[in-house]
Amino acid sequence: MNTETYTCKYCGTHLTDTLFCEFCQLGFSLDEVCKNQERQSQIPDEIPMLEDENEILTRNTHDLLQEKTLTLYYLLKIARTAKDQAFRAHDDERTAHLVKKIYVLENLILEREGVFPKSMRDSVLKKKREEIIEFETFLSEKKRDVLSDFRRKS
Repeated sequence: MNTETYTCKYCGTHLTDTLFCEFCQLGFSLDEVCKNQERQSQIPDEIPMLEDENEILTRNTHDLLQEKTLTLYYLLKIARTAKDQAFRAHDDERTAHLVKKIYVLENLILEREGVFPKSMRDSVLKKKREEIIEFETFLSEKKRDVLSDFRRKS
């Protein structure tokens, strides 16, 4: 494994052979690290299907922890919709399961962003996606999408 290409996702420092950042004093798994000091994109590779409640029912909390925040918003919409349908169908067991999934998703979003949406209209999802794209464009334009080492210009 060539660890010279693996860098800390927080500070951009090259990681040791064990994927440890000596600056942050944190260890990482291979799927958490950056490569060549490039920030990880927060735009999901694929968006969950809003009609497919299996997107949420088959995921455990560990899997959800690995998801990008925007994906969590989409999954929260799916879970809330599925919970409402289960409640109307008097499927109390499924409703209880979905309520727990909703709590997990809300708490993950709350932990990451300090808030979670009260409602999950399409406009909320669109706004969140636009914010992420706008911010990543800003980083790219300012050449801050790469976590480079500080060098004073002489």
